[in-house]
Amino acid sequence: MFTIAGLCRKISRAIASLLRRGFCLLIPLLIFLALRTQAGLFTSGKKPSRLIVHPASLELLDAKGEHGLLVTAVMPDGSEIDVTDVARYKSAEPKIVSVSTNGLCRPLADGTVEIAISYQGRSEKIRVTVRDAKTAHKASFRQDVLPILTKTGCNAGACQGKLAGQNGFKLSLRAFAPDWDYDWLTSEVHSRRIDYAFPDESLMILKPTGQVPHEGGQRFSPGSRYHQMLVDWIKARTPGPATNEADCASLELFPGNRTMKVGDTQRLLVRARYPNGRTRDVTWLTQFFSNDETVLDVR
Repeated sequence: MFTIAGLCRKISRAIASLLRRGFCLLIPLLIFLALRTQAGLFTSGKKPSRLIVHPASLELLDAKGEHGLLVTAVMPDGSEIDVTDVARYKSAEPKIVSVSTNGLCRPLADGTVEIAISYQGRSEKIRVTVRDAKTAHKASFRQDVLPILTKTGCNAGACQGKLAGQNGFKLSLRAFAPDWDYDWLTSEVHSRRIDYAFPDESLMILKPTGQVPHEGGQRFSPGSRYHQMLVDWIKARTPGPATNEADCASLELFPGNRTMKVGDTQRLLVRARYPNGRTRDVTWLTQFFSNDETVLDVR
C-alpha cells in the first residue's frame, strides 16, 4: 500500500546509500572547493592581472637551507589574494632545487635554476642559487635550539620557564640566559636529558614529542623539523653558545601590509638577516602575535 511515510523512508534510504558510496569522493571535492574559495575565485569571478612572488630571488647556502615562497594574485580591481597554496610551481632543474606544492624550495646540488610559478593564466619566475649543498648544517644552540624551545613553549612561564622550573628542571624565561640554559640542559648530573649514544632516546626528545609521559603534553611531532634539528644538535655533541656567533641583525616580513576582508587568510614569511649578509627563512621558528585578536587571529 502506498503511503507518504513509506515513500519518505525509501527516499531517505536511497540518499543514505548514495552518500555511503560517494563519501570517498565527497571529501576531496569539499577540500578542492574550500581551496578555490580561499583563493578568491568565487568572490571575484575574474582572473588576476599579475602575480607577485616574495622573495624575488633566493640564495640557499647549505644542505638544509629550505626557503618558502609567497604568491599573491593582484586582481583587476587592485585587491590582493594569497594564492600560495593553490599556485603551481616547477623547477627548471629538479636535481638542483626541488619545490613542493606549497612553494617550499629545497637545495639538492650547487647551481642556479629558475622556478616557474603559475596561477590562473598568469606566471612569474624567480632565480634560485644554491651553494654548499653538500655541506651539513651545523645546528646552533642560540640560532636553532633556543628558538625551538621558545616557539614550542618549553621555556614559557607555564612550563620550565617559571622561576622554580618544573619537576626538577628549569630554563630561563624565553631564553634570556643562553649560558644557563645550556648548562641546565647538558651538565646537570642527576638527569639524562641528553643521550649521546642514542640521541633519539634523550629525554629532551622523548618528552616534547610525547613518546614518554610529559605534563606539558606533546609540543611537536616525531619526525618534524623541530625533532630533527634537536637530534642533529645532540649528534654534533651539543655545541654550546658561541661567543663569536653573530645575532640576527634584522627581520624581514613578507608580504608586508595587507588589507583583508572577514574570512580571508594570509600566509606570512619571515627572513632573518645577519651582519655578514646571510639570510635565511625563519618562519618555522617565529612566534606571531596579534595586538587585537577580536580583529585578526594569527597562528
